[in-house]
Amino acid sequence: MKSPSRQSLRRGLVLACTAVALAGLSLASSAWAEGLRVVIQEVDDGFNPAAVEGNRVVGTLGGEAAIWDNGTVTILRPSSSAGTAIKGSFSAGFSTISGNSTSFKVGTVEDEDNPLGTFGDERAVDVTTNGTVLATIDPGGGIKRPLIWNTDDTQSVALTTITGETDAVAINESLNFVAKKDATTESFFETGSDLTTPDATYSNFIATDINNTNRIGGNIFSGGLFVPGHLTGGVDTSPFAIPKLDVSNTEGAVAGLFDSTAVVAGGLLGNWNTDLFLYDPTENEIIDLNELSFLGAGFTSLNSITGVGRDGTFTGFGTIGGQTRPFIGKLESTFSAAIPEPGTGMLLSCVLLLLGPCWQRRTRPRAA
Repeated sequence: MKSPSRQSLRRGLVLACTAVALAGLSLASSAWAEGLRVVIQEVDDGFNPAAVEGNRVVGTLGGEAAIWDNGTVTILRPSSSAGTAIKGSFSAGFSTISGNSTSFKVGTVEDEDNPLGTFGDERAVDVTTNGTVLATIDPGGGIKRPLIWNTDDTQSVALTTITGETDAVAINESLNFVAKKDATTESFFETGSDLTTPDATYSNFIATDINNTNRIGGNIFSGGLFVPGHLTGGVDTSPFAIPKLDVSNTEGAVAGLFDSTAVVAGGLLGNWNTDLFLYDPTENEIIDLNELSFLGAGFTSLNSITGVGRDGTFTGFGTIGGQTRPFIGKLESTFSAAIPEPGTGMLLSCVLLLLGPCWQRRTRPRAA
């Protein structure tokens, strides 16, 4: 029987190594998709978080607007104030004196610290990375409206043709914003170009956030339940409930949106039997946050989400040592430290195996 040639052996080795590498890549890719955990950091006790970005949380501490930045607390406004939003170098909130509130904006750029005026009662609800502030003004007389404070501190009163009182909700970097009609389930989408008539109106839908892809999150009022739902983006799109939930026995609240289109929601979720979840409409996947492992701080469960960052961070309250404490969290792959690159080691081994015979053949001394 003729023995296989050196060239045949090398060809077979190439095929075998390729198959092994591809198999390893497939397994590793699947593991990356499934291996997730929540990285949690405890925020100072007594801090009430409202919004988050990166390692910074804005909210209220002891009745004062404050920022928690990776363990350091900075008071934004003394007494009777609340921090409500944070983006880039800017944060926003409001102070209340004698029953009336005044919005403020604080920025690290040129140490900007501006009271934004008052219209009888004014509360900032969101801010962009360039310092544009979205607020709700209530001068009385049933004409509560969204208000945009521009970067030059001029103001534009929005949705003036809407009857009844309207609350501002959230604004994105394109200056598109969402609002909701007070005491009803009607929401509005506005591009910011025409601040009188909304570009889109949604009935039986309470908007809670808009991200930078113009996806809108909120709650659909259906069958007596507030069902977590969202819009795919843009205008004139009907909201739809989050799939994979039993919407006939589900009630919950969408807390916010990532720019990656994942929806963070919390509340009583019926017979799906969970507290908090992430939903990615692109992959149509839903994750129970309390089913994942937790890394850091010793939290045993997450109870509520009060703020969501565009970068994928979220803040709220959880249980640690039997006590309720504020936290900041984000998702992380459990394989990030164990797998440098899928299949890299196997591919390198194959290359060395293939080069070995060639190197030996080239360095073998020639016969005299």
